[in-house]
Amino acid sequence: MQSVKNFTPTDAIRAESHRKGSHFHREIAAINLDAGRPVVTLRIYSTQARAYACVWVSQSPFHASGSGMAGGHGYHRASAAAAEAFAAAGVDLSDSIAGVGDAAVRDAVEAVARHLGVVRVYVHEAHA
Repeated sequence: MQSVKNFTPTDAIRAESHRKGSHFHREIAAINLDAGRPVVTLRIYSTQARAYACVWVSQSPFHASGSGMAGGHGYHRASAAAAEAFAAAGVDLSDSIAGVGDAAVRDAVEAVARHLGVVRVYVHEAHA
């Protein structure tokens, strides 16, 4: 089961180079059902050659953001980019999600929300 080993909130998003609006692929958000708002939002953008990820974490008093990218072939680029984004935001996950697939990414989004003390979490996924 995925968990967060350490969280040192950092604002390290490189939106100008990693946020590719015209290549939006999907979003995974952990919604705090008691507050009615997302506390973790991860967006994946994909081109033919690369995957990009941007993550925003917002649960008072913690606010963090990060981004990452992955290129090449032979592995799950979206999860590798997501791993970089979480690391850039200061999230240290118990298990690596880099290159291992969509389920690991969903689990990581939920694990961050739970680490922040959110008890009633709904993980929502939207596709392009």
